[in-house]
Amino acid sequence: MGTDQNALADLLRVVISIQEGKVLSSMLLGKCPTYSRKNRLYQAFHALGSVERTIFLLKFILDVKHREIIHRSTNKTEQYNNFEDWILFAYGNALLERALEEVEKRVKYTGVIANGVMLDNVIELNAALNTRAKEGVIPTIDE
Repeated sequence: MGTDQNALADLLRVVISIQEGKVLSSMLLGKCPTYSRKNRLYQAFHALGSVERTIFLLKFILDVKHREIIHRSTNKTEQYNNFEDWILFAYGNALLERALEEVEKRVKYTGVIANGVMLDNVIELNAALNTRAKEGVIPTIDE
C-alpha cells in the first residue's frame, strides 16, 4: 500500500469512527492543532479540505442559483445581526465585559430577547390580520 492509500485508509477509519460514535468530531477538532504538519492524517484532512474548498469555489463561480442562495442567506444573517445590534443600542453595541462567561451570557440573552421581540411581532401581526379579516377588510385564510 502506498503512502497516499495509507492516508486515505486512515481518513476513512476516522470518518467511520465518528459515524459509529466511537470518536467525537469535537474531540478530533480539538486535537487537530496539535498534529504535526508532517502527520499523515493531518495531511490527508488538509488535502480533503483543499478539494472541498476548490469544489465550492468552482460551484460558486459557475452556478448562478448557488450564488443567489448564498447571497440571500448571507443577507438574512446580516439582517439578524443588525437586529441584535439594534437591541443592544443602550450599550453602544459594545461587549464591555472581560470575562468570557459574561460575554457568552450577553450573547445568549441578546438572542433570547431578539427571539422574544420577533415572536411578539408575529403575535401582534396575527391578531391585527384576524381583526381585519373579521371586519371583512381582507379575505380569511383557510387554516
